[in-house]
Amino acid sequence: EKGKRVLIASSENVIRGLLMILCEIPEEKISRLEIPNGLPLVYDFKSKCIKLLDDGSGEDPREKYNFGTAANYLFQPCKNE
Repeated sequence: EKGKRVLIASSENVIRGLLMILCEIPEEKISRLEIPNGLPLVYDFKSKCIKLLDDGSGEDPREKYNFGTAANYLFQPCKNE
């Protein structure tokens, strides 16, 4: 509500745990989610979705990076947009 931003830099497992809650990923699927090293993931609380920063390459980051077989849980359509 206050427009604040928080940066979280942590291990892949901690990031998975946060994403499991934020993106409602089932516990039995979370181990199939890969988190690419050094790739900023932006969670928009208003839209309740993950957004990826444009690196200027013109490539779709979902195709460029390996998010694992549970990537469809991570990239749900944004709400309120």
